Amino acid sequence: MNISGSSGQTNVIELSSNQTNGQANASDVTIVGATGPGGIVNTIKDDLTGTNLTDPTVGLYIVGEPMFTGAYSRFTTSTSLPTWLVGQNQPLGTCAPGDLFSATSAGTFWECISQVPGSAWVQIQTH
Repeated sequence: MNISGSSGQTNVIELSSNQTNGQANASDVTIVGATGPGGIVNTIKDDLTGTNLTDPTVGLYIVGEPMFTGAYSRFTTSTSLPTWLVGQNQPLGTCAPGDLFSATSAGTFWECISQVPGSAWVQIQTH
């Protein structure tokens, strides 16, 4: 929580994929408030998911346990990666391509797609 890097560092935080008995040593990690000053290569380097975040500030970064496919669940507030949002009704406003939105009252699922110009929410599933 509230981790700040200093100049000259390559990574403020690194989640290693080193293993013991065939399992990665890191999982179920929550990072809150990571900040890297200018010159930092990665604010967060995540070897588990192959993600490198160069945002100067990352408010929230969460990595779960490995799933049966070997992949990890991940959520972040970084604008560099897609995110999954939840709300009562259909999404409004701007989005980044790859973002997902679950509308709980309508039972609908939306995806943000790239368009010229900008991007837009498109409904992809109805329950």
